[in-house]
Parts: sequence; C-alpha cells; structure tokens
Amino acid sequence: KYGNRPFYAAGVSADYKLKNLYAQANVSAVKDKSNYIGGTADIVYPDQSSYAGRTNRYNNNSRNQYRFGLAYDLSKNQLLGLQVMGGGSEMLQTFKTDILLSRPAELINGNALSDWVRKPENTGATLNYLLRLDSAGAMLKVIGDYVRSSKTELNDFTSRYTDASKNSRYRNNTPNLTNIYSLQADYTKGFNGKLELKTGLKYVAAKRDNTILNEDFVADEWIKDDGNSNQFIYNEHLLMAYLTLEKSIHQTSIKLGLRAEETYMKGNSGTSGQRWSRKDLGWFPTVFLVQKLNEKTGSAL
Repeated sequence: KYGNRPFYAAGVSADYKLKNLYAQANVSAVKDKSNYIGGTADIVYPDQSSYAGRTNRYNNNSRNQYRFGLAYDLSKNQLLGLQVMGGGSEMLQTFKTDILLSRPAELINGNALSDWVRKPENTGATLNYLLRLDSAGAMLKVIGDYVRSSKTELNDFTSRYTDASKNSRYRNNTPNLTNIYSLQADYTKGFNGKLELKTGLKYVAAKRDNTILNEDFVADEWIKDDGNSNQFIYNEHLLMAYLTLEKSIHQTSIKLGLRAEETYMKGNSGTSGQRWSRKDLGWFPTVFLVQKLNEKTGSAL
C-alpha cells in the first residue's frame, strides 16, 4: 500500500554564444517523498514458534545535478574547453516495524526502528586543448580530468521488546571518498601514402579512503565493534604510453601498435596496521589486418 506524499522536479538550461566563446549550463533538482504502508512478514518455525512483522517505510529523498561548459576558439587552429559537472543526493529512509514473537507459553511484543541516511556526491571537471597543426589532419590534444566521489551512509537500528533482554541498539557508518586525477596528451600525424601515426601519454593518480565503523550502544554510550570495523586507504599511480602506425594499401589496412603501462599501488589498513605495495610494468603489442571484401557494401574481413 502506498501513501500520498509530494514529488517535485525542476530544471533549467541555458546556451550562450558570443564571437569565439560558447557557454552552456544545466541545473536540475528533484524532491521525492513517499510512504509504503503495511509490508508484512509471517514466519512459522519447525518448533511451532513464529514471527509476525508489519513494516511501514517513509522516504524523504532529494537529488540535484549541474553541468557547466565553456568553449573558446583561441585562434583558427586552437580550441580551449572546460566542463564542470556534479550532483548530490540525500536519501532519508525510516523503517518502523511492529513485531510479535510467539513461542509455546510465551508471547513477546516489540517494535523496531531503523533510520537509513545516505548522501552520495560527485564532482568532475575536464579541461581540454586542441591544436590543429596542418590541413592534412595532424593535431595535438591535451586533456586534464578531475573526479571526486564521496558518500556518507549511516544506519541506526533500535529494537524494543516486552522482554527487555532482547532490546538492542547499534549503528553502521560507512563513509568513503575517492579522488582521481588524470592528464593525457595525444598526437596524430598523417603522411603521404595513407600512413597515419598516433602516439600519446597518460598519467592517472587515484586515492580511495573507505571506512566501516560498527558501534553498539551499551550503558548509554557508543562502543566500537573492532572486529567488524576497518579503514582502508588505497593509492594508485598509472603511467601509460602508446604508439600506433596504420597503413592502407588498396583495400587492405594494416595497423601495428605498442602500449606500455606502469602501475604503482599502495594500500594501508588503518585498523590492522597492515601495509602493502606493488609495482608492475606491462607491454601490450597489437596487430590488426583488415581486408575489404566488397567496397560498395562495406564488407570486411
């Protein structure tokens, strides 16, 4: 059964161009409230004991997104662009459950309350530069990226029964944060005789911080559950380079490539104190041969 609560959504976008400058923006937001009333669960166990529960769920969620872009022609052969995007959500969910436990010669009433709060956020920015070097298609592209992703998540659970020995309260907190930076440069050059050269470099750095914190509420204070809690920090650095040559001879295309990747990884468990690291260098050669079987239909082998 559903309850009636409001839902709102709105958005706006704009585009602007003046001479060599082009700008674009888009913003949107959503508010969603909803109720789910009367979800039931009935379980009968082999020893004739039983569980009966009735749960109501209440949602109060909101989301927002934005995107901004700029492009500017520095000259006839040069373009500079910037794009920023992001968004966030706040999801609030409350679960209320009435419980009836039945055992031979025993009847226990209770209720449970769970508050679940999640707040994910994402932000990203891309800066790109394009330089056209000649009319034959030679060009240089440089792209810089930044991405930030985070989420806080908390689940607070409380149960109360007519049999006080079954009462409990605990909470789980699992925040995480990721930052990724990258810089890439690509160069393309065409030669006479349908020969094309492509080469480039890319560097990526990533850092992730993940935490699991479990706590029990005992004697009016929160006590950390060390056995089910942990914090792990992970760092990764990648350096990549590639070179490809492609040659067309009549209806045959040959492509040779070589890519190298060096990866350095480092991890640290804040709870156990364990540390590890690894460094790898990989080489990846490629060969492609394409033969057109029917030029009019585009069939190829």
